[in-house]
Amino acid sequence: MPQHTALILGHSFVSRLTKFAVDNHLLGLNLAQQQCEIFFHGIPGLRLEGLKQEVDMVKSLKPDIVFIDIGTNDLCVRDPDTVATEVFSFAQHLTHQFGVKRVLVSQVLYRDINRAPRTPINFNECVAIYNVKMDARIKGNNNIRFGRHRGIKSKSKAALFTPYFQIGHIACT
Repeated sequence: MPQHTALILGHSFVSRLTKFAVDNHLLGLNLAQQQCEIFFHGIPGLRLEGLKQEVDMVKSLKPDIVFIDIGTNDLCVRDPDTVATEVFSFAQHLTHQFGVKRVLVSQVLYRDINRAPRTPINFNECVAIYNVKMDARIKGNNNIRFGRHRGIKSKSKAALFTPYFQIGHIACT
């Protein structure tokens, strides 16, 4: 039985990661499965308001670690400072209310300028502001971390993910 449980929660990126992991028989993401069991929950188009409705999943799984990939869809319609504040508040809620030991908040990725959504200011400017604000909010917090995507290049890579979280001597993404 695994020592730790991790939940990867978020928008369509998590849905795509889930499909990749299933298609390539990598549901454990190359982690020692006797140490960490990973659950995926991705909802295309998910925004913060919808994410807040997903706390039942956290309640039932009782994960040690939650990886949140959210914010992209919110930045299409809301200002980056507000989005960063609300994502950080949600991460704090997970640690305080549900006993999650570590929360990793993922950076929001830039988009190709020709495919980026139209926003009052340039979408990629919103992304840059959000990432700086989120990083600043999280600095110095022991239970919440800001993570930068390293990407998935190919199935043949020895380790698709580097550890984001340390719980004692065990590392899980």
